[in-house]
Amino acid sequence: MSAKFVGRYKLTSSENFEAFMKELVSIGVNFMLRKLAHAAIVTVEIIEEEDGYWTLKNDSPFRHLQVRFRLGEPVEETTPDGRRVMTTFTMDGDKLIQYQKATKSNEKDTIITRELRDDKLITTCRCEDVSCVRVLHRID
Repeated sequence: MSAKFVGRYKLTSSENFEAFMKELVSIGVNFMLRKLAHAAIVTVEIIEEEDGYWTLKNDSPFRHLQVRFRLGEPVEETTPDGRRVMTTFTMDGDKLIQYQKATKSNEKDTIITRELRDDKLITTCRCEDVSCVRVLHRID
């Protein structure tokens, strides 16, 4: 994985995020949780560690989560909406791709693609036919 991803990023825009969250489980993510998540000021930090490990931190006023991973190795993750998934990160060219495999029958798999454009981390989340784009600006 490229060290250029290392840094902290703050969410500045989000397109179609509520519809994406509604799609995640067959009953949808709770209405209030969707509203809170949509309004939350989110900070993401990507940290390069030793021995090929990376940490992805996702902080909001409501949740502080992190996942420690190596490329190509599945790890258990709790998502910001509370789902427990098996996550595998890979690189495809300059894109960091995160595959989240659902562990419950009423939940769905998701794919999150992150790419850098100038000082922005463009995050595209996809669940079946619904996708959203979230733009985060580098803050350090």
